[in-house]
Amino acid sequence: MIIDRRDFPHQPVAVSILRGNAVSGATTIALTRRDLELVFLLPSDGRCVAATHLADALWPEADPADALNSLHVAIHRLRERVRDADCIRRERFGYRLGAHVTCDLHEIAAKVRALGDNGSLDEVERLWLSDAYERLSAWPHCGGASPSPVFAAIETRVESLLRGIAERSARHELARGGYDRALQLASVAIERDGCDEAAFEIAIRAHLGLRNGAEAMRSYRAYAAALASELDLRPSPLLRELVAMRSPAGS
Repeated sequence: MIIDRRDFPHQPVAVSILRGNAVSGATTIALTRRDLELVFLLPSDGRCVAATHLADALWPEADPADALNSLHVAIHRLRERVRDADCIRRERFGYRLGAHVTCDLHEIAAKVRALGDNGSLDEVERLWLSDAYERLSAWPHCGGASPSPVFAAIETRVESLLRGIAERSARHELARGGYDRALQLASVAIERDGCDEAAFEIAIRAHLGLRNGAEAMRSYRAYAAALASELDLRPSPLLRELVAMRSPAGS
């Protein structure tokens, strides 16, 4: 992790892509979509991103020189809005977030990764996942407007995190024998992505745990049909083997 100790005296700035604002001290500042896209493109670990990469991502159709100029203007305006000249720092080859700046979407993604894929959660972890899911679900999507490439990437990240949290919570329920709840959570992930093998695996394991091999097979067939139709693929050998067992011992 890259740390610049010059950043520490600054007041913390918490950027919320999900709420569309930044909080600095007791002040909440509304941010523009461009502000949010810019912060989204800058890693939370302090790594530097080339100015040309940022400009191309944010203004893909513009002339490169015009895009760079627009980037410099956007950074200046964001600094002015949050009244912090170091919230985005200029480096030799590009820009990075100040170490005192956090981004909720980056933090949620890092926490979900840290929790891993399997096993039970403690109560604090379970409640955190539930809260994160509610925050992500409340995010106001783009609506009818055509999203920019970066905004589309934000939408993809939000959807991925929603599925990931539902699946992680479902695996927690599987580990503790809560098969009905695991099935409900897996269904949430499946509704968001009908080709999500991890979610179907959980659903099948839950059905097997409930000693309902017929439902496990129905779930498998629904997944196989969706996968063949949309991606021209077959389920993995692991999933085929799991269904072939058709017994709680395979869960």
